Amino acid sequence: EAGWRELRGKLEEIVVNHAGGPIPFDRVVFEMATKGEAGCSLVSDSALQAAIRSAMIEHLGAKGDLDEISPGQPLRLKLMSALLRDAGDPDWQVLLDAQRGLPVGIKVYEEQTSWKLEMGPADVAKAWKANYESAAEHIDYVREHFDAEVAEGLMLKLDEDAFWRRYGDEAALSAIAVLVDEGPPQKKRVIHDASHEVMLNHRIRCLDKVRSPRAREKRYLLRFLKDHRCAALSVTGDISKAHRRFRHSPDEWGYLGRKASDSDAFVYVNCVGTFRVASAGYWWSRISGGGIRLMHHITGRRLLELLLYADDLKAVAGDRAGRRGIVISYASLAALGFPFKWAKTCGGFVVEWVGFETAYSSFKLGLSQRRAEWLIRWCMDVATSARTTWSDFSRALGRLGFGANALSWERPFLGPMYSWSAATRGKHGSLTAPVMIRVILRWLAERFQEGGRLQEPMTLTEASGNVELTFFSGAKAEDGRAYVGGYLWNGHEVLSWYAAEVLPSWAPWAFIKNDPQRTTASLELLGTLLCVKLWGSRMSGRSRSTGSITGATDNQGNTYAVTKLMSTKYALPILLMELSETLRLGSIFLDLRWVFRERNQWADDLTNGEFGHFPMDK
Repeated sequence: EAGWRELRGKLEEIVVNHAGGPIPFDRVVFEMATKGEAGCSLVSDSALQAAIRSAMIEHLGAKGDLDEISPGQPLRLKLMSALLRDAGDPDWQVLLDAQRGLPVGIKVYEEQTSWKLEMGPADVAKAWKANYESAAEHIDYVREHFDAEVAEGLMLKLDEDAFWRRYGDEAALSAIAVLVDEGPPQKKRVIHDASHEVMLNHRIRCLDKVRSPRAREKRYLLRFLKDHRCAALSVTGDISKAHRRFRHSPDEWGYLGRKASDSDAFVYVNCVGTFRVASAGYWWSRISGGGIRLMHHITGRRLLELLLYADDLKAVAGDRAGRRGIVISYASLAALGFPFKWAKTCGGFVVEWVGFETAYSSFKLGLSQRRAEWLIRWCMDVATSARTTWSDFSRALGRLGFGANALSWERPFLGPMYSWSAATRGKHGSLTAPVMIRVILRWLAERFQEGGRLQEPMTLTEASGNVELTFFSGAKAEDGRAYVGGYLWNGHEVLSWYAAEVLPSWAPWAFIKNDPQRTTASLELLGTLLCVKLWGSRMSGRSRSTGSITGATDNQGNTYAVTKLMSTKYALPILLMELSETLRLGSIFLDLRWVFRERNQWADDLTNGEFGHFPMDK
């Protein structure tokens, strides 16, 4: 609309003038990326922020105190809500709810009688749980931290008797623990256990699933930026105490009580969002999501993307207008009350964000150097010693699984590791890692050492079905025998084909369950693998590889297994590992699609020994 175009132009003019002109303004984004807090002097300037808010209020033409900040939180929720409503955003109302105070989630519904909760019939939510040992070990830090939050208005400090009188049965004292990150630098974090014994999280039911941007979105952006030949740059920022930047409804504060020490005669009561309470991330995502969408309304159509993962913001720009949009976005978010830690602002052409490293010069994504080095050490230690514990293995596997979101080719190698972790779950003491696990760990460590920690994302899947070359494959198992077959099709004729009987001498996994009919999905994937081996390079030379397989019973699941490059069901992981390496070495992307059995009849004919449609010279 004309009004929003005028607002965008006015906001950019305000920021340009405060920067001292167009040329200094264009330098700001590079200063933010390289100078930390010193480079953020423009976007953190209170006079600039006030001018931005004045322009926003003038655009709305509304009366009333839109610049108001409700107690206990820093955001200008009324102004954000009014702007989002004016832009037609569907979630503007939640910001007004946040102005009054958002529910913790315990009293949102009637007594939890009809909900299927994670509580057994004999489970009873207790009103109190003792703190963990780590809280006593760091008691001075805990007291100092709690008193600082009371002074900031984030918590109340009450005598314990007064606490129980005020909140009665609608109260709980949760245990706390202190987690120490050795760094450097060393950091301590107080953890509020809202699950064990008090069972607060068991009684909270958030309405929606929260989804955060991670490697999947990064891969898409990198491919887009590369395809459009953009000179991309990124600036990351950190929002201070993000999950504590909204206020809860006072009638549920009692559920958020805790003590610094079990022997204390007073209680600290959280008035705001609390980390490790189930609803904290949900409400923050609603509020911060509104802020991010508002920035896209304010900056308009330009090569700019804003990604927010919890409290970590990443702004990516593909051209000069996008880089200007980064500065405008940070300044506008700060003007609306988002409390950035300016000293942690950084960026450039190689950027680390939530454990992933992005190299915009080569358009590659992967693990950060620090995370990769840790994984290399751990993988080699277990591969060499063959000894580990279940808890240590599961923690490291969690890190590998997180990293595999960015490392597509390594993902299938985690399947056997997940299976072994599940088989040894809860076992105590030292465990002997199987040979297969040790081989995989050594292979992963060598891949990371040789530069495999960064990878170029796969080609984007196109919606068009006009593909020059397509292969079709099928498999059959009956009477204790198994067959696979496939052919290459150009839309008019068969270019090449194969048919083979699967024998125990070279595929013993197909007969490990005595009946090959019980490994049909693996046989189907073997047919796909053979097609890629035979024709992958030929197909990728003319178009991206595309295959279709018979869709019957569990066979359709192979399309999902290939898309994810992950399975824990033997023998699929073995075939997926081979398929992944074949695709990686050939720089091939496989778009495996499911088709009805009737459309795949020719492939079935090959498995049945019927060759009438297939020239013998091909």
